[in-house]
Amino acid sequence: MTPVEFLAELVFGVYQLATIFLENVVANGDPLSILAFLVGQVLLVGSIVAIAYLTVGALASTVGIQLPSPGK
Repeated sequence: MTPVEFLAELVFGVYQLATIFLENVVANGDPLSILAFLVGQVLLVGSIVAIAYLTVGALASTVGIQLPSPGK
């Protein structure tokens, strides 16, 4: 899979998620379903951001880039 194909799949996946949210969750009208869906998305995005942050830090450390740490 090329990087362009990956980005296309990512964008299409976001579109599909928005469609599912609007057609299945919001159209149902249950506020608890909407809240559960949104909380799940926040947790998912939060975990992805945390892993990306750690990955960038590890790659920078491997290459020899010294990043400032809060304890120093």
